[in-house]
Amino acid sequence: MVDDNATNLMVLDGQLGAWGMDVDTAGSAADALALLRGSTASYDVVLLDLCMPEMDGLELAQTISRDPALHGPRLVLLTSDTEVDHDRAWEAGGREILAKPLPMSRLRDLLAALLTRTASTTEEPDATMPEVSDGRRARVLVAEDNEVNQIVAEGILKALGYDCDVAADGVETLEALERTAYAAVLMDCQMPVMDGYDATRELRRREAEQGLPRLPVIAMTASVTEGERERCEAAGMDDFVPKPITPSDLGSALERWTGTRA
Repeated sequence: MVDDNATNLMVLDGQLGAWGMDVDTAGSAADALALLRGSTASYDVVLLDLCMPEMDGLELAQTISRDPALHGPRLVLLTSDTEVDHDRAWEAGGREILAKPLPMSRLRDLLAALLTRTASTTEEPDATMPEVSDGRRARVLVAEDNEVNQIVAEGILKALGYDCDVAADGVETLEALERTAYAAVLMDCQMPVMDGYDATRELRRREAEQGLPRLPVIAMTASVTEGERERCEAAGMDDFVPKPITPSDLGSALERWTGTRA
């Protein structure tokens, strides 16, 4: 995954990791080429941001596609420019173009198709993309100590087509995560016993220690200031939904991180 925007890299890294994929990231074309040429294993797919300084996505795609030593990974161009030249992209080796902001369900479907196609040409029948639930009845954990907020979150999630469980503090949240597989966690930052920051840090520690895929954690916070966002990110949270939560905000966040559309 190649993008000069660190936030974009963080978001996609978390989402692809949640889908069970192994991901390397590069903040520039030069870094990407160093990874590609220095890796002992070939990459199946490269996601390329079109607009980057020094060498843009089209130039990078052309360099990759013309180097036989890189074993021809599938190249997907990501762009916010609706006027991209499709003929030039094709000549550069880009076979797929996705518009930003990325619809996660579309990205998931495209990667599933590309990786299945890649696997069919190898001798490894298990080298396919892990199965991803369609999410219409995916289960979400709500970590919230306020009973009114619990009821509101449950009502919105059920209206969006999700099942949900509720935990009243960070300790209950971690216990629930040990018992049940969730598509995402809605994490209140301020809770008794163990707050959302500490619960998320402990979750990330366990994931790293046990080699588990990254579970999307969406912060529910009344403060959306830059300082609060940085604090959430530092704790390991992936996204933010301002309080009071609304169906549109929550639905968009869950689509970004679970690849499902309400």
